[in-house]
Amino acid sequence: MTIKLGEKIKMLRKRDGRRQDDLANALGVTNQAVSRWEANKGYPDMEMIPAIANYFHVSIDELFGYDNDRETRLSNYITEIDRMFETDGKETAAELKKREEFVGRALAEFPNEWRLQIRMASVLNERATRGRADNPDKAIINRATELYEKARANTDDTAWRDSITRMIVDNCLVAGDAETVEKYALESSPVFVCREVLRKYTPDDSKTGRYRAEAILALIHELTELICFGKDLNKDVNKPDVYLELASFYECLFESKNLGAFNSDACLLYLRAAGICAENGDEIGAAEYFDKAYRHCIAFEEAYSRNKLKPDSALLRDAAELPTRYFITNRDYLRQCLNSFPKAIASSIKANPEYTFVDL
Repeated sequence: MTIKLGEKIKMLRKRDGRRQDDLANALGVTNQAVSRWEANKGYPDMEMIPAIANYFHVSIDELFGYDNDRETRLSNYITEIDRMFETDGKETAAELKKREEFVGRALAEFPNEWRLQIRMASVLNERATRGRADNPDKAIINRATELYEKARANTDDTAWRDSITRMIVDNCLVAGDAETVEKYALESSPVFVCREVLRKYTPDDSKTGRYRAEAILALIHELTELICFGKDLNKDVNKPDVYLELASFYECLFESKNLGAFNSDACLLYLRAAGICAENGDEIGAAEYFDKAYRHCIAFEEAYSRNKLKPDSALLRDAAELPTRYFITNRDYLRQCLNSFPKAIASSIKANPEYTFVDL
């Protein structure tokens, strides 16, 4: 068995939010010595091992990787928390409180574990918006943002850091924190040097098709989100064409009717088009596009539940990875949007016996 003591020391140090010089000062060694250990370019003297284990409050066996109890407990916590998140949105206040308390106990045991920090942030976000989506509790949103920022600092996973950055920005938008949004935006890369675009220039011909396909999927997905959730866009674009044209582009890209996870994007586009028609008093257009949104919503629910998220497309068949974040459209969300339509048009659409909603 290969002992990677340096990697273990680095993991424990990051777990506890310590710097290399913190450990070096505690042990009476140089910062360079700790750096060499963590790079597996040297090992601490054997007589120093008990002091290192004591510093991190672990056994010597665990320090050398022989004791997996911590990872087992952490894995069990995460599995149970994720199971609690697999709900239909109908939890009672007591059930939500129970979930928050459970995540809180896990985080108390592993206070610097980023995987628990993002889950607690998600719990807080839900508490802040539950039943008050139009007026969330900004104090709770800010607490969740602090946890996201800690998680971002505690993970070495580049992909997760990017995802957490987006979570932070989403929260800051809700809280009206323009300064933090600007800060993270300026730290990020522009589109033309993003991962998806750069990878398609690979000299490896065997990967060209895959990377091109993944870039197209990622960019059209982000474009949809930008258009559908752009601030006050509906006020500036008072006709549904922009949404319908992009929805048509999806239908050209994907074959048959299988859009997989991208049914969510199509649902959002048609729903925005329906909303504009409703605002303009176009009952026929509102009904037509709402029907399309509803059918894409049902298709997304099915694809998501069966984990069949990849769409059918000869052009894009080589894609191995899909975007990691989707807006989870469901019938309850459609109901909420429909209730914002003018009352007469909403009532007419609700009368369609084919539609089933939550608490309509």
